[in-house]
Amino acid sequence: MSEKKFTASAIVPSESEVQRAHKLLISVILYQELMGFTEEQFADILAYASVLCWLLGHDHNPTFPCNLAVIEERMQQKGLLLTGDTLYRGEGRVQ
Repeated sequence: MSEKKFTASAIVPSESEVQRAHKLLISVILYQELMGFTEEQFADILAYASVLCWLLGHDHNPTFPCNLAVIEERMQQKGLLLTGDTLYRGEGRVQ
């Protein structure tokens, strides 16, 4: 079984910074017609907002946790398993 370790090297922003980013993105979503973003850019903004909702513990937007579950299932189907901060690949993995 091969193993790769992932470590956090970035500084985590404060809760107030995350809240501010969330409010900015929600404002863009609410006033999308004024902002002039392309459909592709707007789709990205929706995805970013979903991640921040998840991070802030909002239960009104289940998109990101649902997407994570799909990704994790797909990884397991391909023989990849992430436990804690360790990624396992191979037949001896735990399911």
